[in-house]
Amino acid sequence: MICLLAGMVLLAVPHLATAQTTKSWAAAADGAWSDPSKWVPAGVPGVSDQVEISATGASYTVTLEGAVSVAKLTNGSSSTFLVNGNPAKGNALLRGANGIINAGTLRLQSSGGAQASSILLTGGDLVNTGALQVKPASGGQRLITADLNNQGQVQISAPLSFNKARAVYANTGIWNIAPGQTLSITSGN
Repeated sequence: MICLLAGMVLLAVPHLATAQTTKSWAAAADGAWSDPSKWVPAGVPGVSDQVEISATGASYTVTLEGAVSVAKLTNGSSSTFLVNGNPAKGNALLRGANGIINAGTLRLQSSGGAQASSILLTGGDLVNTGALQVKPASGGQRLITADLNNQGQVQISAPLSFNKARAVYANTGIWNIAPGQTLSITSGN
C-alpha cells in the first residue's frame, strides 16, 4: 500500500518546465542583443525562447557578443545578425535547440582580438535564404556546428569550419569563397 501511495504522489507532482516565450526585436534600429529594452516583451532572450529579429523598416544590425542559448532564431530580411567575438566579451557563441532561419544577413566575425565566433545547433537546421557572411575583421576562429540548408548566398572572407558529426549540407544557393580563404568541412561518424 505504501508503494502505491508513493507512486500516486509522484504522479500528482506537476511538471516543472520552463515556459516558452517569443521574444521579438522591438524596432528597426541597431543595438546589442544584451540590451533588455530592445526586446518585446522586455528582457534578453533565454534558453527556452523563440527569437524573432524581424522588425520592418530600414536595415539594422543586432550584435551578439558573448554566449547565449535560445530555442530558435528567425532573422528577417531587413536585419543583420552579427555574432561578434571581441576581447571585452570573449568568444561569441549562438547556441540553438531548434534551428535558425535566416532571410537577412547572418554574419560571423571578431573584432579587436583572436576571439571565436560560432554557431552551435543541437537540433534543427540552419536554413539560409539570405546571406551567410564570414568576415575577417581580426583573428579568431569561425565555426558552424549545424546541418545547413543553403538557398541563399554563403560569402566566405575568412577561414570557416563546419564540424557537425553526421551533418547534412544541402545547397541550391551560391557559395563565394574569397581568394586565399579556406572552407573546412569535417562530419565524422
